[in-house]
Amino acid sequence: MSPKSSIVLQNGFIQAGIHPLGAELHSLKNIQTSQEYMWQADPEHWNRHAPILFPIVGRLKEHSFVYEGKTFSLGQHGFARDSAFEVVHQQASEATFRLSNEHIKETSYPFNFIFEVTYTLKENRL
Repeated sequence: MSPKSSIVLQNGFIQAGIHPLGAELHSLKNIQTSQEYMWQADPEHWNRHAPILFPIVGRLKEHSFVYEGKTFSLGQHGFARDSAFEVVHQQASEATFRLSNEHIKETSYPFNFIFEVTYTLKENRL
């Protein structure tokens, strides 16, 4: 699936839109009223919706850390919000997104991990 494709979850109460880039929730609407509950990322003010911050929140001194004698670069709030997550499970009202360390192990984060995010709609709750 292309990282540009948004995943839409829906039940009889609410609809959620999630972008695989960063597994970021970008829309949450009431089905009956069309009321949008999410910030719509006005680039004049802030161009994100609800970014997932992993593996850190904040920034490191000089945007780097040393592990076992090697320096690794890690930007503010980590890399998850700017990474393409794989959609590993999708149903009408639930989806799971996965990110692993394969593409960043040598430069940014030397630790093995699998990071999964699951969004589930249950009645009028996400």
